[in-house]
Amino acid sequence: MTDRPRTSSVIALAASALLGIGLVAPMLALPASADPAADGASLAAASGVELTDIDGGTLTAPTPAVRWDSGDPTVARAVTTQDVLKLNTTRTSGLRSAAGPDGATSTIASGEFTLRDRPPVVFTGLRAACTPGGTPAVSFDRLTIDGDDVTPEATATPGWSRDLPESRYGATKVVVGSTTTAADGTTTTVALRIDAEAGASEIWRVRAGSVSCAPGDRWPAPTPTPTPTPTPAPTPDPTPQPSPAHGDALATRSVSGVQVTAPDGTVLIDGQPTVTGVATRTADRIDAADGSPSTARGVTVSTAADGTSDVHLDSFEQIPDRASDPVAEYRWPALRVYGLDAHVTPEGTMTVDFANESNAVFVNGVWINTATDLYTGVDADGKERVRVAFGERTVHADGSTTLTALHYRDLTGAYPDVRLGAVTVPARASSPTDARVTAAFGVGVRGTDGTALVAPQPRVSSAGEHRSAARIDATTGYPARATDVTAAIGDGGDTATISVGHFEQIPGEATDPVAAYRWPALRVNGLHAEVTAAGTMTVSFDDESNAVFVNGAWINTATDLYTGLAPDGTERVRVHIGERTEKPDGTVTLTALRYEDLTGTYPDVLLGQVTLAAAQPAPDPTPGGGGTTPTPEPHDPAIARWHAFGLRASGPSDVPAQPVAAPAADGTTVTERADQVGDGATGQLRVDGVTVRSASDRGEVRLERVVLYPGTRIAGELRDVRVRVTHGGATVTTAGGRIAGTTIPAGTIRANTRIALPGGMGKVVLNEQRTRGRDRTVTALHLSDRAGLAADVSAAVVTTAKVDPPANGGSGGQGGGSAAGGPGNEAAPGALTPDGTSPAGTSGIGTGTGDLAFTGASLLPGLIAAVLLLGAGTATVALRRRRRVR
Repeated sequence: MTDRPRTSSVIALAASALLGIGLVAPMLALPASADPAADGASLAAASGVELTDIDGGTLTAPTPAVRWDSGDPTVARAVTTQDVLKLNTTRTSGLRSAAGPDGATSTIASGEFTLRDRPPVVFTGLRAACTPGGTPAVSFDRLTIDGDDVTPEATATPGWSRDLPESRYGATKVVVGSTTTAADGTTTTVALRIDAEAGASEIWRVRAGSVSCAPGDRWPAPTPTPTPTPTPAPTPDPTPQPSPAHGDALATRSVSGVQVTAPDGTVLIDGQPTVTGVATRTADRIDAADGSPSTARGVTVSTAADGTSDVHLDSFEQIPDRASDPVAEYRWPALRVYGLDAHVTPEGTMTVDFANESNAVFVNGVWINTATDLYTGVDADGKERVRVAFGERTVHADGSTTLTALHYRDLTGAYPDVRLGAVTVPARASSPTDARVTAAFGVGVRGTDGTALVAPQPRVSSAGEHRSAARIDATTGYPARATDVTAAIGDGGDTATISVGHFEQIPGEATDPVAAYRWPALRVNGLHAEVTAAGTMTVSFDDESNAVFVNGAWINTATDLYTGLAPDGTERVRVHIGERTEKPDGTVTLTALRYEDLTGTYPDVLLGQVTLAAAQPAPDPTPGGGGTTPTPEPHDPAIARWHAFGLRASGPSDVPAQPVAAPAADGTTVTERADQVGDGATGQLRVDGVTVRSASDRGEVRLERVVLYPGTRIAGELRDVRVRVTHGGATVTTAGGRIAGTTIPAGTIRANTRIALPGGMGKVVLNEQRTRGRDRTVTALHLSDRAGLAADVSAAVVTTAKVDPPANGGSGGQGGGSAAGGPGNEAAPGALTPDGTSPAGTSGIGTGTGDLAFTGASLLPGLIAAVLLLGAGTATVALRRRRRVR
């Protein structure tokens, strides 16, 4: 039978192949998950992040992970998770997992997962929750895939998924809100899954936000919670006489614990408990007057005879819909505060602390960072909806000052306003509005041993003084330097302006080619600080997304304090922005940016510091009382120097300022017009019907129509844009339009109105008002991006800075591609693609540079085993054939 040898050979070869597969497959199979939220052994379980490698091994075990069966709830936290393989980004921060009698929750403040050769998946405010017998809930503040915001559609349908573009590492899918049910009825929900192709991708599976709950009939019956008996207000402690050192001011100081005000102005909690003068009062429980879901517990307020005041609060909770929603306390409207302590010194300085900073304030659906002075929470569209201010300082018209430990504001107007720990300090004999600038400087660097590596410079100390430095270098060759630094005190001696073009401190730059990107490096670009006559400082940056690089990242400059952490969660750097320090002698120091290295290894840095003299006693306005008559403010000479222009742009489309109206030497009005200006054939920028005017008393611009980047996600169009700037102020109006999907209503535009561009590419500022040195600028529309385009567009501008007219007489530019960024940030030429990015900005596609080096988990051991086994099978076939021939 001639078929038998052939049949036997095929069987032998197939058996060998199956044997090889049997040995290799275990390396590629996903093992039983170690995630406690993945099995039904417990009543409730939750975990944060889990990563599995190409052959089913564990790259990151579930972090943090908790289980619950009985007793008190269990909670676990992790500050961050980091990258585990080269060329793959797997970072998250602010992880919290909890399980207890109410169910399980997993929250992650932010995260990015970029698997090699695939687009980034970035999110903020991830939340997953399940309850006994209830429906699991999954939400995100924002979820983007390759910069595309998919939040609404991804959270609308459980199990939503999207396939990522094919890559050399196989197919990859993103899944949101998937739920599986085990044989015992336990349901497991994963907020975010990224499933790659088995055996092809070095990171096979990503899980973020897993929760698991057993079926409702397995849970113990809840024990009814007794209704607390209201505690009568205790009799306040006897009030001792204030010491002579503090006098009447201390006797009239007031301290309150909790104040809640409804959106319609109704007072729900009226500052309970409250003391005036030296006293102490405690309230065990405080509830809203109308039964609203606002409750505080363990509140104590006091003022001591030594001039200090204190507020302590065990907890405050404001949880709308708590009675009907089992996970209401995890929704964005919920406000929960625990272990707050506020202390006010005799001089009126407040410090705010929490018993556990990582579990102190829950708002906007996340536990927030309490180390900053202001938190702003946004919704899925990027619109601001809540703000929490810490240590808020409000100066009233009568000169008194109120310090508030925590102030919560709902910007949607739907939920009550909350103030916790308010201390009102009466007006002193002197007023802060009497502040006078005694000194200001641009840059100062102090070594860890106290040595001045950069003595404060350039430094000014008298009214009208102005100094600048093109370059400043540290002594002894230390790698710290600054360029384009100016410092000036106003002619009246009560204002100051400082600007720093660039500052960098890069330890190890001589030996490390990437030292500029290490965590000790500090880089600051385009800093400007202005101090008003009222003694307040405003800090701004040319490009907020590319302003301050520290701790290995570009940081958010919208906050007053940034704290950088090491991988183990230890604080290692701090950056203070707009810091105010009041000294015992009454002087005040305002610092635009202060950098401190908490490890004690690298120098401290001060940028833009202004010192105000101690306020003088207010003059007696009565006749014969030594008072003085106020001198009218002189006419501002800068008003005669107004320049105005219609459009200017750099980046993909390069358009010089045009048309330009410059001030005439004789003070007469100058008017220029243009039917249309823009970037010509490129077609990305166009302004129609331009009129610009410069007069001795004003600058004006009118644009009939502004069109930006049509057909892209950042497309914009505004109609009838008008700018008018006079000595009394600036007004910007428009007939309305849309920018990047945001509707701009007709009417007056509020100063410095910001619009975030899709995908985090940059921002648009309407009615931007800036002061740099002695120059002031009002811009109706200013667009700047962060996507590598270096695009910067300004439309309808009035400024005191000199503006040169275009060399070609005003014709539109043609996309010259001039660089507007610093080194390594050259502008890409040409029009934007429909997704709002530059075609020249794409990397790794069609470059002809060959494949990337393969890193991370390897298929080599499995392939070797398969080859050996298949070889053995082939040898077996050959041997059997040889025997048949014989």
